[in-house]
Order: sequence, then structure tokens, then C-alpha cells
Amino acid sequence: MVTKLVSNTKCDVDLVPAGEYACGESIVVDTWSGDQVFPSLGQDEQCGRLPSGALLPGEADTATLVWDQKTSQSAGGSGDQAAAGRYVAIGSWSWSAGAGQPPYQVAASSASFTLQP
Repeated sequence: MVTKLVSNTKCDVDLVPAGEYACGESIVVDTWSGDQVFPSLGQDEQCGRLPSGALLPGEADTATLVWDQKTSQSAGGSGDQAAAGRYVAIGSWSWSAGAGQPPYQVAASSASFTLQP
């Protein structure tokens, strides 16, 4: 799964940990009914890198997640197989709005996708 933040104008991007997952950029997977399956609730979110610098019009910063269709990721890499059904990936971004200002935040959902039994 890949999520992109694309600049429409020249801007300075300073991703900051914020929002529901306390990450500058992140991707989570939810069931069609809205239950988060990856990472499992109560688990630490796998935050993307926190780049900073200028983005020119049309340039993008991307975050990528390869989901092994497990509902959790323990330190040893094991987890339960996700059930067959429909899912959606949600990419979230937060970046600095300047000193003393709350960060800008945006999230976008993918089209639904199906895991087969």
C-alpha cells in the first residue's frame, strides 16, 4: 500500500508526530465496518520516516506499507491471519503549520479491497 502527499504549490514540509496515530505519516488497515486490524489496537503504530524540506508543485512524498495480511505484528513477526472479507487502507499525514500553530492533518482512504479465503 502506498499513500502520497502531493504539493500543489511550493511549500516547506516538516512532518510532525500528531493525530490519532502520533505519526507524521502512517498507513493502517481497517475492516469494511471500521475495525482496525493492522496494526492491532493497542500496538504501536509503524510510523513512516519524517522528512522535511521544500516540495515543488507536483512533487510528492510517499509512505509505503507491505501488509502480510496478519492482524498483529509481534516482535517475532507472528500474528493471526486476517479473515476473508473487505478492507480499506487509510493513509494519514500531519505537518507543521508554523510555530505555535496546531499541525495540518489529512487522511485519505483507499478503495475497498477483498481478502479471499
